Amino acid sequence: MAKETWEQNKHLNELIAPPSVDEYLEEKMDALHNRLEWIKANITELDGVNFEDGSLLLSSWEN
Repeated sequence: MAKETWEQNKHLNELIAPPSVDEYLEEKMDALHNRLEWIKANITELDGVNFEDGSLLLSSWEN
């Protein structure tokens, strides 16, 4: 699908993914980066969330 066609018609259905895999992956990587930056900025406020040796660690939550 051409990008122009997709832009014109994306509101007509529930398929809102970009027309190419590269654009889709770029959007997902940007979204993940933004979420990780938010976690990094708020790490001291989050219970059970830590960074250790370059890894994001989540402790188990009990019901």
